[in-house]
Amino acid sequence: MKRAAALGAGVIALTLAGIAPGAAAIGPAFDSQRVVERYTRALAAVGMPHAVIVDYEISQEGPASIEERHVLYRSGIDVRDETVAVDGLPLTSKRIVVTRRVDRYAITRVAPTTDAYGFVFVRTVREGTTVGYRFETVPLAPREAGFVVTAVTIDARRFLPLEIDFRSVGERAHGHGVLRYAPAGRWWMPLSAYAVAVIGGATARERIVWSAYRFPPALPAATFATPRPLPSPTLPTL
Repeated sequence: MKRAAALGAGVIALTLAGIAPGAAAIGPAFDSQRVVERYTRALAAVGMPHAVIVDYEISQEGPASIEERHVLYRSGIDVRDETVAVDGLPLTSKRIVVTRRVDRYAITRVAPTTDAYGFVFVRTVREGTTVGYRFETVPLAPREAGFVVTAVTIDARRFLPLEIDFRSVGERAHGHGVLRYAPAGRWWMPLSAYAVAVIGGATARERIVWSAYRFPPALPAATFATPRPLPSPTLPTL
């Protein structure tokens, strides 16, 4: 893939401020109101890991095209992001960015809640052995701009979101997408994200896939130390 500069914070990051299962309808096991009640309790108790290491791949098509593989280290808002491959080729020297930022993909940050949305039951769906309850979500207060969840599919076992459909309108971009989640150990973590957005009149598509989650008890402080630049070579004076 032809290499080009990335679009700022990325398509998904801009639309946040994805793929729905082709599932057959089956009979619901619970009344829809009971599903929402159990979902609310599960979301309140879900928790987030103290430290995490995860591999992720990001691809983007549009005015800028990228194909990269990363390893990300996170402890709270401390983040170390290592780019280890570009366009399928490993880098001889990893690109490292150390920063502080909230996890915009955390389930506790993006999942719709009953104090902000109304839930309208659509159907019960199955994808393989996974059963979910599909709801459309309607903001309780009108929103002309910003991030809005339009639908959520709730896992029938743990009553946490399997999918979150969203749309977003902002100054720099407007678009829509889907976030998918799954259990990783005892935690509920992002599995993939897909978004289509119009940025400056041009259409861009972005996909992120997370894998190989690791949850150490803690990460050493040195993990988040800003890398020192390599010394510049010096030539002898003639």
